[in-house]
Amino acid sequence: MKTTMKTWGAGPFDNDEAVRYVQSVVSCIKEKIEEFYAARVTSIYGLIAIHAYLALLAAIAEQSKIVNIDVNILSTWQERTRSILAADERQDLAAMHRAGLMKTFRRLMKASQRRGKP
Repeated sequence: MKTTMKTWGAGPFDNDEAVRYVQSVVSCIKEKIEEFYAARVTSIYGLIAIHAYLALLAAIAEQSKIVNIDVNILSTWQERTRSILAADERQDLAAMHRAGLMKTFRRLMKASQRRGKP
């Protein structure tokens, strides 16, 4: 049986195949973030990796409009991040990364909340 790909626009993320691919990438990134937190990341160096993953999620969410990460999950990640930053011995380094991390969380929350809106 032959299946046809559904499209609903001319954009690169406006078809079934792109949606499936983006969702698989997002799922993988979310798993990596959870692995870092589950491993009880306790230093700024672990957060630097998490920041990269968050930035990727934010960029994907902003461009694709199909990524929706539960705001409760994002809030939990943000609280964990704040706790790690507050506890890190190198507060100068933590301060340097805090603003960027919080900006990325705001971008991701905003993009996730506007899912499905033009």
